[in-house]
Amino acid sequence: MFERSPNLDMPFIQPSQAQKHVTHNEALEYLDALVGLSVKAFDAVDPPVGAAEGERYALGVGASGDWAGQDGMLAVWANGGWLYLAPQEGWRAFGEAEQALRIYRGGQWAGLSFDQLGLGATPDAVNRLSVAAEATLLSHNGAGHQLKLNKASAGETASLLFQSNWTGHAEMGLAGENDWSIKVSPDGSNWTTALKVAAATGHLSGSAVQADALDATEGRLLTVGGFGLGSGAAPEVTDLDVAVSGGIVSVDADTAANVPTGMSGRHAVLVAKSEAGGGFQMLCEQKSDGALYLRRLDGGVWGAWQRLWDSGSLVGTVSESGGVPTGAVIEQGSNTNGAFTKWADGTMICAQALDLSFDAVHRLAADWNYPAVFAMPPVVTATLDGDDLASNATPVASEVGAVGMEAVGASSARAALHRISGLTDFAAADSARVYLSAQGRWF
Repeated sequence: MFERSPNLDMPFIQPSQAQKHVTHNEALEYLDALVGLSVKAFDAVDPPVGAAEGERYALGVGASGDWAGQDGMLAVWANGGWLYLAPQEGWRAFGEAEQALRIYRGGQWAGLSFDQLGLGATPDAVNRLSVAAEATLLSHNGAGHQLKLNKASAGETASLLFQSNWTGHAEMGLAGENDWSIKVSPDGSNWTTALKVAAATGHLSGSAVQADALDATEGRLLTVGGFGLGSGAAPEVTDLDVAVSGGIVSVDADTAANVPTGMSGRHAVLVAKSEAGGGFQMLCEQKSDGALYLRRLDGGVWGAWQRLWDSGSLVGTVSESGGVPTGAVIEQGSNTNGAFTKWADGTMICAQALDLSFDAVHRLAADWNYPAVFAMPPVVTATLDGDDLASNATPVASEVGAVGMEAVGASSARAALHRISGLTDFAAADSARVYLSAQGRWF
């Protein structure tokens, strides 16, 4: 008669054995440890302090302390000591820490895996995972989530097929190639590639995309060059009155009708529509100074062309007559006295970097002649260059005051920097740079 059971390794009570209760209790202890097996942790290596009676652990590699030398065993705290049991192939145990079931196979505790699995449905050799349910949820584990479909080679298929009563009507993925596509079918047999994205370039093609630049089929996507957008040259028209479809066209002003007066050469025209009888055309003159023209379509009738701006009216020489601007919008210039900017409304700002020189032991000073003359004395501000002062003057920054302006007139002003009374005097070779700004009106 065998002394121990073949599966759970429990001791048998032997004939004429004394103290049979000892053997019987040992067998019960094995049963209590192994039936409904649930462990506190898998791959445990450090014995816990104060283990409770009956606590079980699946030991990993490198077990230490009381568990030393028991790698791979099941450790059970029983009667004040550790009982070690060797797991057998196919045993199942629930991990309390990870809340998951594992199976002992190949000498280790591994997660569950199946060749086929059906949830409310019957799997087969092709559909190894079959699910019949109202919905299937695949969620994240604290961050993102990816669903991966992998195929063996470029000529194989990795796709999602959408069926109605087991007839395919839509498919998306890598269908027989590495370009991603969406296909649709009315009957499951005749398929149309609605959209294809080239793997090499990311460019689109398919029946949902314009076949050419003038393809106006409803429901198709506009391509580069469609209706003159993104192309090297827009389509030409000979009469701008009939160019009423939205898009970009080109026109030869020497031969075309209804172009702005006095224009010649080829130009681009933007046509925009708000409704059937409303919209506008905008023409940019390409052969002269870049003037922009606009006309409106109202009730199906085109209005007159109006010039919006050109280089002479935006940047150039400002002028006025009786307080009314007559020249450019902005004028900029510079000379040895600094830089200036004039605006058509009469505002002018001048700027200069000026070096102050020794004027007396208590101050540095210099005159500034504005780069352009104001109509009346402007407001002048000055900023001291602290680094320049430290390099070129005897007093330090804490020994001088703010830069002050004196004799501010319409054409010049005087800047002065004073040292604080009773502190270090300026020397004859001292200097300091200041940055000046004058704001006022030129008319």
